[in-house]
Amino acid sequence: MNTKPKKAKLTKEDALFALKLFNEKTDRLINSSFIKHIQANKGLKVLINVSNANHLSVTNNLPTQDVVVDAFVLTIRFFIQKKDCSLRKLAGLYSQFPLTNKTVKDFNMVRDVLNSEFEKKSSYHLGGKHLTYRNIFQTFIYGGMAHADPAKKIEFDQWMIHKGLADLIALEFNKFLLYFLDCVKDIRNTNNQAIKEIKTL
Repeated sequence: MNTKPKKAKLTKEDALFALKLFNEKTDRLINSSFIKHIQANKGLKVLINVSNANHLSVTNNLPTQDVVVDAFVLTIRFFIQKKDCSLRKLAGLYSQFPLTNKTVKDFNMVRDVLNSEFEKKSSYHLGGKHLTYRNIFQTFIYGGMAHADPAKKIEFDQWMIHKGLADLIALEFNKFLLYFLDCVKDIRNTNNQAIKEIKTL
């Protein structure tokens, strides 16, 4: 006999709250100092120069960790953890309510594309494995910033030993944050349509 409790369905009010909160958090990302830093610097870059004496110098215009943590990553965690407006919660919401096929399809398409991008291999092969963007994303967030995972903290510290490598992987992480933002912006637009439809139920 299956005694596993069934997941409680969302009420209409819960659904509207989650959709609106997701959109509010997306707007916070768009207006963050992280994005303003990138706009002011006209993008992100890491420059590695080797002199005639084989001296290696590395420069970058990446935002400081404080900027990323305070203005961006802490907000992104609302979307990836078991929060009131996580992508997982929204997926359940879109499958539960009788929304139009187009609205559900639009949400699922962006979520699927984002998940696919997470699994793509980066240019880096470290510690005996080819790093995916999910590896980089989670190691920076849970090992370098939130320190929620001891194993990821060790891995992150190993990445940071050599400045050139550290900057290049940080560049990949920052670029993925921008890609993540593009996806949640698309979802925000779909959420606006979902809000209109749910209000009529």
